[in-house]
Amino acid sequence: MYADSKLGICVYMCSVGTFADSVTRKCVTTCPNGYFAVNETRRCELHCPVNSFGSTLNNICVSMCSIDPLQYGDSVDWLCKDSCPLGSYGNPINQQCMYDIGGISTCPPNYYGNPNNICV
Repeated sequence: MYADSKLGICVYMCSVGTFADSVTRKCVTTCPNGYFAVNETRRCELHCPVNSFGSTLNNICVSMCSIDPLQYGDSVDWLCKDSCPLGSYGNPINQQCMYDIGGISTCPPNYYGNPNNICV
C-alpha cells in the first residue's frame, strides 16, 4: 500500500495525478530519477510499457518525445534522447531514432541522414 497525502489514507492505487513510488511507499507527483510515471497504472516504473518512451525531462512515459527541447525516441532502450546514437538518425516526422539497415539510411523518403545523425 502507498500513503496518499491527498486522501490522507493508505491506498492500493494512487489518486489521479500521483504515482506509487515503491521506494518511499508514497504517492508522488513526480517519480524519482531512474523511474518513469505510467499513467495507466499510476505507478513509478523502471521501464515504460511497450511502444512508449521514458522521458528524463519529467520522468514520465510518453508515446512521442518532447518537441521543445527536441528529443528522439530510441527503440533500443526505449528512452527519449537529445541525439540519436551512431548508426541511427533522428526522424523529424515521428521523432524516433531510425537505425541503418545494412549500412543504408532508413530516413523517410526525400530525407537523408546528415553528419549530426538527423534526417534532413
